[in-house]
Amino acid sequence: MRWIILALTGMLWWSCANGPHFPKGVQLEEVEVPSEAGGMPNLFTDGEGLWLSWVEFVDDTTDALVWSRLHEGAWLPPREVARGSNWFVNWADFPSLAVFADGRTMAAHWLQMRGEGTYDYDVHIALSHDGGQTWPLEFIPHRDSVAAEHGFVTLLPLPDNRVQAFWLDGRQAPDGGPMTVRTAAFDTEGRLSDEALLDDRTCDCCQTDAVRTASGLVAAWRDRSEDEIRDIFTSRQTDDGWTAGRPVHADNWMIAGCPVNGPALAARGDTVVIVWFTMADNEPRVQVAFSHDGGATWSAPLRLDEGQALGRVDVVWTPEGHALASWLEQQPAEDPDAAPSGKIVARMVTADGRMSPVWTLTPTDPSRRSGFPILERVGNDIWLAWTEVTEEDTRVRTARLEWK
Repeated sequence: MRWIILALTGMLWWSCANGPHFPKGVQLEEVEVPSEAGGMPNLFTDGEGLWLSWVEFVDDTTDALVWSRLHEGAWLPPREVARGSNWFVNWADFPSLAVFADGRTMAAHWLQMRGEGTYDYDVHIALSHDGGQTWPLEFIPHRDSVAAEHGFVTLLPLPDNRVQAFWLDGRQAPDGGPMTVRTAAFDTEGRLSDEALLDDRTCDCCQTDAVRTASGLVAAWRDRSEDEIRDIFTSRQTDDGWTAGRPVHADNWMIAGCPVNGPALAARGDTVVIVWFTMADNEPRVQVAFSHDGGATWSAPLRLDEGQALGRVDVVWTPEGHALASWLEQQPAEDPDAAPSGKIVARMVTADGRMSPVWTLTPTDPSRRSGFPILERVGNDIWLAWTEVTEEDTRVRTARLEWK
């Protein structure tokens, strides 16, 4: 019996000594964004620098895509990519910015109306060859000329100085067909290559995401079956092309409409983490799964939330090798006649299922106006960007996470 007690004590000590050391808490160190009225922020890092892009509301009819770079702990004065009065500006389908491997060429995308229909718009990509000072080159990455929805774009820089783009493509919609997921790479002159169809039937308005692993690219999106099952699928780029999309997990969420809640990916070598929202069995929850083979197979999902999840997820790796996931939660008001409030929360999780507490990062409006919070890591720092909702308008806010 004494031997057993000593063995158990030794096992407990080993577990404590070698287990994850999660912080006790987190607080936000806010850094002011040089914006008057705007929203839909996005973050990008090349591993060394951090860029912020957002939509600035110029006036009642004109919107502008602007960007700033973090310099010595502050955001530089914003520079404009483009502006227009015929843009499709949407809380869930927001612009992005990426920097090529050469460190100077930049790409940025927005959505611009093509036809008279509410959802007749194209993806427009602009290129800058002087570090974002000017943006003389503009092109559309999808070659069809159909007035239909094209959006929910992911831009992923490649080591060969190209960028791989992923988007939802509605070219089949005018003929009654479903939404699709397509991809193409483009170089510094906007020349397209490696065009491919990844899924010929997908959810209409959930975000895409993609990462580069040691073995190649992995893309994720929300599929849509003939029976209206809308689960998260992934595909890998191999020497033989893109693999057929496969579900990360059979949630079997049957819903006759788009939940506007896409997945989020992060890669660390060939270890990939994916976070997503589901309401299968009418139970809202945020789930996480891990892959140790570059996205070829996935672990069984773990539940991250503790109730009241709204989704709008993101995920990054911490310097210690934990996954840090964020999402929105709704808090019912004590007054039954009052509107519920919301909060952005986060939690660390390891691949073997050990989790930190759920931390509240900041209160937020749970409505669509607050958009999608974005996490990004640069060096040892993790940053959060989100949209603050006021009675008059919205504004972009950013903060660095400080661990206690």
